[in-house]
Amino acid sequence: NVISNIMADFVQTRAASIISDRDVEVDISLTRSPVITATHLESHHKGHFVYKNISEDLPLPAFSPTLLGDTRMLYFWFSEQVLDSLAKVAFQDGRLQLSLAEAEFRAVLETWHFNPNQEIIPELFSASLTSPGRVTVHCPGRPTISCQNKGVVVSSPVVIEFLFPHKDGQDSVTHTFEEDIVTTIQASYSKKKLFLSLSDFQIKPKMASNMDEDSASIQSFLQLMITTVGIPEVMSRLEVALTTLINSKGLDLFDIINPEIISRDGFLLLQMDFGFPEHLLVDFLQSLN
Repeated sequence: NVISNIMADFVQTRAASIISDRDVEVDISLTRSPVITATHLESHHKGHFVYKNISEDLPLPAFSPTLLGDTRMLYFWFSEQVLDSLAKVAFQDGRLQLSLAEAEFRAVLETWHFNPNQEIIPELFSASLTSPGRVTVHCPGRPTISCQNKGVVVSSPVVIEFLFPHKDGQDSVTHTFEEDIVTTIQASYSKKKLFLSLSDFQIKPKMASNMDEDSASIQSFLQLMITTVGIPEVMSRLEVALTTLINSKGLDLFDIINPEIISRDGFLLLQMDFGFPEHLLVDFLQSLN
């Protein structure tokens, strides 16, 4: 029991570091003492996100060890509340926004083989004749995340604005497009990188400003652009950002073998075999003294 408590505390400290960043921390303190059975060591943790030292205590979800298998070395069980709280603090911390200069926007379209030379694109920046325009994407409200058997479902309102600069340094909006996007995502981890794949999506336009009947083609263009460029580009950027974050905390030092990320109704399951880095093994053995 003493060793199990030491091991749980050691893993807890390392895990908390991996999923914390700047003003965003996570409280994964034990909810009760670890349990040793004939086949495994089991520990239960809170999983409460802390933003700027303020924590939102949520009721602990029901968990049963029967939800896990017994053929892998390590299992992590996350309730969907943890992922939803992660989306909340990411929104509060202003991380769910993107700004692209006009040249960057055109380059992104080209990357995804979406013809950037269409006549409609100059029209989006029609008021920006002398200075390059900008495109901004942000969430006006916080996204929600749920776990289902088909994948992790992310629902979010999104606003896209095309801007052009004034001489006074202020920006004016030429076009605004707002919509609700629901995506179903599958995740995997391989070669020390996180990969996200889109299995389903729904788009519900809410509002499009400055678009009369003569410019209805702009709305159609934007809807097509979002499905063929916008969603894949955001997922690609999330892959890079999340991989960089977790590897900056040392996850890439572990030899993670055949990891699986499995979504089920109400929870997310990570199962894997792994090799312990020598320097962390030394740290753990020293902590036994």
